[in-house]
Amino acid sequence: MYNQDPKKRRKQDRLRFFGYGAMTIVTVLLAIVSVYFVLGYRLNNSLQVQQGGLVKFDSRPQAATVIFDGVKTGQTQSQLNSVVGQHTVAYNREGYESWQKTVNLHAGEVLWLEYPRLIPSLITTTSVAGVANVQQAMTAADRQSMLLHETPDAPIFTLVNASNEVKPVETTLALPQAAYTEPQADKPSTFEIAMLSRDGDFALIKHTYNDNAIEYIRMPIAQPDRAENLTTLFGKPLTGLRFAEGSNTIFIGIDANATLYRLDYGAADKPTTIATKVVAFDELNESTVTYAIKPTEKDTSRSIYVWQKGDKRTKVGAVNSDDPLQLYYNEYYGHTYITQVLGGSLSIIEDPLNSSKTQTSQMSLSFTPSAVKASPGNRFIMLQHGESIAVYDIELAQLYTFTSPGETRPSLQWADDHRLALTGNGSLRLVEFDGTNGHAITSIATSQDVLIGTQGRVILSIGKDATGQNLQLQSSSLLTPADQ
Repeated sequence: MYNQDPKKRRKQDRLRFFGYGAMTIVTVLLAIVSVYFVLGYRLNNSLQVQQGGLVKFDSRPQAATVIFDGVKTGQTQSQLNSVVGQHTVAYNREGYESWQKTVNLHAGEVLWLEYPRLIPSLITTTSVAGVANVQQAMTAADRQSMLLHETPDAPIFTLVNASNEVKPVETTLALPQAAYTEPQADKPSTFEIAMLSRDGDFALIKHTYNDNAIEYIRMPIAQPDRAENLTTLFGKPLTGLRFAEGSNTIFIGIDANATLYRLDYGAADKPTTIATKVVAFDELNESTVTYAIKPTEKDTSRSIYVWQKGDKRTKVGAVNSDDPLQLYYNEYYGHTYITQVLGGSLSIIEDPLNSSKTQTSQMSLSFTPSAVKASPGNRFIMLQHGESIAVYDIELAQLYTFTSPGETRPSLQWADDHRLALTGNGSLRLVEFDGTNGHAITSIATSQDVLIGTQGRVILSIGKDATGQNLQLQSSSLLTPADQ
């Protein structure tokens, strides 16, 4: 048997030990470096290790070239790790206007740039169908339909079903005479769309007649002949009524004496009085409402409460100013927010019912908003007065301000989760939440709702026909012919 020299064997063992040890150390170091790399750590310009962030790119349509800080980095969809700080991002695709934005990337952040909608360089607008003298166009929250009203004194409406964006289907809906009060001879009578339920299955119609008497009618879209007079049903002379958020059977209403009610279609004879002397209110859902009441002898401020089903009331704030007050209540990613607009000041109260987590952010505006409206996904709160617009980003706690020259619509529409539809000066423009990447789409005849279908192929609006005399429903393509 071969016997190796003990000295040589010990030397080989030492070499093997150090070799395995070195390999182990290198493996551990590589694993640590890989983990830190995945977590976004990089060498910055000063050759110091610093945690960066991850940027995710996407667009509609996809396959747009991504240019990050002037360098092509791929196409949408893709992602990129980068150092913290300010960066410029651009998307380019043949046949479309360039999209670009300056962004700030924070350590450990995942920055989602998945919302850009590329607009064709050449937009084709065509007539869908002729309609006469459209007074209202209201889009359902599900972006599947639009309800049109043409003649103010006629209880006749047109439903545009846009589930097929290329070939929308129009249906005439007429209220049965039994659903509304016949006006007295020579007395004015007008109908208007007050609201659509979130699911788009019901319309709330406001009827004003006989020297400003008001009544509300609930019209099933699929069966308009089964419309019912809610004012008669509830037995309350309401001056304001709306569907509770997310419901088509629960309503929030207020009367001329500033008494606020919760009304249940299934239990019409049992209305719930939420509060009296109400000066502002908004509902989070069918069971939770925030409201402010007039000062009393004991409390000289306008107290703000949250009412919950079961008649539970929680005081969440107070206002000592006489400036106009508006409240907006919404939910975003498991947190609830009350937006309080008092004159030119803005307060965002986060989780008002959880005293251990409640936080309040306060900001000053350069104008006094007359309208407050959340985006469909509730991330953004739009505040507007004429041409002046401010948008608060709940996720980033950031306020953006910009203007829309010639804007006359008292309350702008969110065209989708990230874009506002601007309708000033007879032109329809889409602009992002921060006022950037604005694009003219087409000319319009009236400042009413528009509809971007869920497939994002077209945008529907109201324009004039070739003669310039008649109004029409028109469709503007949001894709090039090659992408149709």
